[in-house]
Amino acid sequence: LSLSLVGVVAVFCNFGILPIMKRKIAKSKEKLLLYLGNAIGIKIFISTPLIFIITFFLCLMFNFPWETIIIACLVIFHSSLTSLTSYVGSAFISLHRNDLVLKINILAKSLSLFFSIYLLVNGYQLMIILLSSILISFSIFLLSVNITKSLFSRFKIKFDRLFIKKYIFLSLPLVLA
Repeated sequence: LSLSLVGVVAVFCNFGILPIMKRKIAKSKEKLLLYLGNAIGIKIFISTPLIFIITFFLCLMFNFPWETIIIACLVIFHSSLTSLTSYVGSAFISLHRNDLVLKINILAKSLSLFFSIYLLVNGYQLMIILLSSILISFSIFLLSVNITKSLFSRFKIKFDRLFIKKYIFLSLPLVLA
């Protein structure tokens, strides 16, 4: 239930910025610094807090038990970290660096599978499995940012307010379509 709720809320809170980012980077690799940096900034500073607030409000409104609310919050952390990594992966695909995306995905899936099997076999509960998945997703995101910085030394996560307003208003119709 919490996974479905988070998924529906996330569709609207991500503002549809990914397709525009991919298109702009594919046209000119110099746009990576501007679009990827700001896309990550939007995800961290606007989308994820908005998903938390709306999901928490809906959980309270529908009188969900606290366990469900906690799981929903953990799912938000996990899905936000995973989508941050997918932003970097999409930028790499736009640059025709599928080899990097493949390496990152294989590492992420292998670690998730290994730790999930280990924790399930040893009788750990869902919370511990979710927390380990969050830790893995965070590590993979940091790795993908590190790889990006090695390719583009000037890359940094940005929050350029004027650009972000234009970016969100340009991409918002994609969400509403």
